[in-house]
Amino acid sequence: MASSVEDEHLIWKILLTHDPDEKNQLDSGLLLRAVENVICSAAPEMSHHLSLKDYTLPNGGTRILESQGIKMGETLGYSLFEMQNKILFRCFEDQDLHDQVMIMFEMLGHFEWHAKVALVLAVLGISYGEFWLMIQFRPQNRLAAILAALKNCPRDLGMFKREFEALAMLINMMVEVSRTIIELESLPLQPGLLEDKVYSAAKAKIYMATYWIFRSSITCSYFIAGLRAIRHDQVYSVSRVITAGSIFRLVQKLKGFLSDLKDQLKICRHPTESRLYENLQNIFKETRIDNQEALRMLFALKYDFPFKDFHTQEKCGIRELKDKVVILLITKPEFLSIEKVFFFTKQMDDHLNMNKLEGKSALLWIPISSSGSWNNTDEVSYQWISRSFPISSSGLSLRQPWSLNQVVVRYIKQEWNFEEDPIMVLIDVNGKVTNLDAIDMVWIWGAKAFPFSTSRELELWEQQNVLLHIIIDEIDPLLTKWVEGGYNICIYASNDLDWIREFNSAISVMKAAGIQLEAVYVGWTNPGENVKNVQKTIHQERMSLSISFMKMRYFWLRLESIKKSIHKFKNEEGFDVIANELSGLLDFDDNDKGWALFGTGSSPDVAKLKGENFRRCFEFVPVWAKHVKQMGLAKTIKNALELSPLNKLCKESEFLEYEEGVAEKGLICSQCRRPMEAFVVYRCDESDQELINLE
Repeated sequence: MASSVEDEHLIWKILLTHDPDEKNQLDSGLLLRAVENVICSAAPEMSHHLSLKDYTLPNGGTRILESQGIKMGETLGYSLFEMQNKILFRCFEDQDLHDQVMIMFEMLGHFEWHAKVALVLAVLGISYGEFWLMIQFRPQNRLAAILAALKNCPRDLGMFKREFEALAMLINMMVEVSRTIIELESLPLQPGLLEDKVYSAAKAKIYMATYWIFRSSITCSYFIAGLRAIRHDQVYSVSRVITAGSIFRLVQKLKGFLSDLKDQLKICRHPTESRLYENLQNIFKETRIDNQEALRMLFALKYDFPFKDFHTQEKCGIRELKDKVVILLITKPEFLSIEKVFFFTKQMDDHLNMNKLEGKSALLWIPISSSGSWNNTDEVSYQWISRSFPISSSGLSLRQPWSLNQVVVRYIKQEWNFEEDPIMVLIDVNGKVTNLDAIDMVWIWGAKAFPFSTSRELELWEQQNVLLHIIIDEIDPLLTKWVEGGYNICIYASNDLDWIREFNSAISVMKAAGIQLEAVYVGWTNPGENVKNVQKTIHQERMSLSISFMKMRYFWLRLESIKKSIHKFKNEEGFDVIANELSGLLDFDDNDKGWALFGTGSSPDVAKLKGENFRRCFEFVPVWAKHVKQMGLAKTIKNALELSPLNKLCKESEFLEYEEGVAEKGLICSQCRRPMEAFVVYRCDESDQELINLE
């Protein structure tokens, strides 16, 4: 797609030098931002010729070379120093400019196109910045004056005003073109997403624009170095090393490329975005050799190292997630409440620290702004959390979440149903999505839920046979001990102090009737200050035990997660009965004054009382209390709720064939729902047989 035979030949020669290495990765956007800072700060009097934005670098730019540079054996600073020396060394050689440009292509052959232009501009920025530092501080700083004299800098730069104006315009144009190349390269320029003709044209423009940026950069370096070679008697000579006219011609050349690149950006953006969305819809449904292709399509649209480690803050690449279950935690930039962060960390650490699962999974945090555009508050929240998130290991986050392709953001919101609440999407080792929201599994089961797939979630529900245990789990060690010890347990909830006092009085009646029972207060939905005050009163009046306020928040979070998890499988064939029963048990109305659940240790039976119906149940305590040991607490309370009034006698009888232990099991009357008394009836089978024979 070159515009001429000469361009086509040039592109062919350029491509022969291009052999990118995955180890040589660079944050081109951030490095270009540093160059813009240098240029804007170096010559303020020339700033009216520049259209550059004065960016503020992270940490004042002091760590850009350490943590945001090239990930390879040698540091970014050393690489730039080596390139600068080679360029300056050849400035004084009688060598063809084209040959020098091709040497630079050879030097940068292992970098991608966006990295090539950023590095070349960084080398120029160093020379440009050093020169203006000496000139600016020469009048008042003795060291700067000595260095300027040793470098033979002209004492009067006024005669070079036109050249410096042209130089400022050229540098500005180089930055604009480089920024557009980086933006164009950030699109998924893949033959599968673009027509061959469009793809080839876009790439050809990048190759040619890169060549002329290299050439312009060498010209600028020549000009700055050439000032040192000009004798004082040549200052007014027309035969200067680089003339303003030659610089202006380069400006016009790059201006043409800038227009072409922007046109290509418009042409490429729409088809790539529409096809990218279609590809995303399909790629996560397919099983592949590994997860690399799917993750690259999702993340590696701008950078080859899109992640950073929570602890070391080092950059990480997509290939580091190969052969791992990738847990995508998608939230708003402010992440979660403090309590949820604590709970999530506890649950995930329990999982990630298990030896058998070590290295098999990776948690990746993806913050997405609700408004669609990141503001300063969003960035501050992200930076704080990404540096202080307390996950113990295998925790990553996007390095620059604001750069996430908007097509990907739209896909996550529309296809994965991300709105305001956090979701956790699971991608298996083969790049297939196995669960669109596994965060409820984390709240409910923690480590046991790995690998957090939908099939694993259903399997866990089918294994549940103790309702009380799944509700309480390990929220409090004492409660867990009671469940495992077979205790009669009552957990109750309310924010109505009068209801709580009346309910605890009824519990006292139960205990007085000989029922061994442990009652525990668990707060109310979305525990707040009111619950704290109720909790304090319960403690002062010694009504019952109470879990801590922090554990209350965790308890209600898990309860809500249990409801949502059960709802997903309500139509699943073969779904265990316990989940359906839980759904009914957890169907509480916030308008009720309170509710209570009764159960015994590992028994599958649980009874629920809510609102005022506990009064009717406890009214018959003298009748049913003696049967608790025989029938179990939950079943006895269920039967008590259906008791007929005591002033009505029931004469219902039932006859059972004798079996070992049948009398100990007990029987509930089908009419009045009270426990029936056991009587023994004898019958002579032999007499019956004789009567039959007589007939």
